[in-house]
Amino acid sequence: MNRRFIYFLLIAFILTLTLGIGCEKDNNKTTNVDFLTNGSSKIWHLAKIVTIDSTTINPPSCIVDDEFNFKINGACLVNNMGTIYSQPPIFTGPPFCKDTAEIIDNASWTLNAEMDILTFSTAKYGISGKILKLTTDTLILKRTYSSSVIQTEYYASKKQQ
Repeated sequence: MNRRFIYFLLIAFILTLTLGIGCEKDNNKTTNVDFLTNGSSKIWHLAKIVTIDSTTINPPSCIVDDEFNFKINGACLVNNMGTIYSQPPIFTGPPFCKDTAEIIDNASWTLNAEMDILTFSTAKYGISGKILKLTTDTLILKRTYSSSVIQTEYYASKKQQ
């Protein structure tokens, strides 16, 4: 065989291998499910609320300590820590707090096909919102109750001790 032909085949093989590896699809892309659950389970809490008129509501400590534990299987444990909400929880004003034992609700959650609408529901209430931002430590939801009640809710992930 001709040396030029062998070199040509070797170069063609190397180029094909390089292009194949370089163009390989990234199968490890992080999805909203991964961000929400950290691959198994993740706890979130409400940090602040901004109303349609740009008023910022900083929830009292009894609201901030509420935990939403999203699990990869679509379950969610909601630990309200004694917070009493109006039905459904619309934060046009801060909910009031009541010193009681922890109230733990079982919930389920889903994301739509585009993974930008988060819906979760307990036996007592349901929440649905457009995901404006979701990272490893930030969840921002825009929730619309009516044309006059639209609010943006900022959640933070609970830091693991």
